[in-house]
Amino acid sequence: MTLLGIEPTTELMYSLGTIGMAIGVIVAVRGLAGSTERVVTGRESRLVYGLMTLTCGVAAASYFGMYLGFGAFTVDGHYIETLRYVDWALTTPALVAVIGILAGANWRVIVAAAVADFLMIVVGYGASVASGALKWAGFVVSTAFFI
Repeated sequence: MTLLGIEPTTELMYSLGTIGMAIGVIVAVRGLAGSTERVVTGRESRLVYGLMTLTCGVAAASYFGMYLGFGAFTVDGHYIETLRYVDWALTTPALVAVIGILAGANWRVIVAAAVADFLMIVVGYGASVASGALKWAGFVVSTAFFI
């Protein structure tokens, strides 16, 4: 254990994750500002680059927070990192939206998929901190949102 109370390998991974996602923010912001050749063009390009900036920024903050040990606790002997769930709840719907936009999907489909993804993560978090039958009910509901 280190001074921060996490394993050295985990600390290294969180450090690298923070740095990698911070670099991702810089790349996405450059694309958003149009200061580099855009990989994504068209009318949705600003939205795609905005969502990618959000995704990388939230992930960088989350990894840094986990590096510092914020939001972690134990439930029934299981280590839970709340920031990981917050990260996923914000970033995975954004990534689902980006994929939908790039695929040319209908906006209703994109929004429905992103909302289902968000609900899957939130209910999954609830299931991870619950116990007994409530834990399994949450698992079933979260899985239903996944499907």
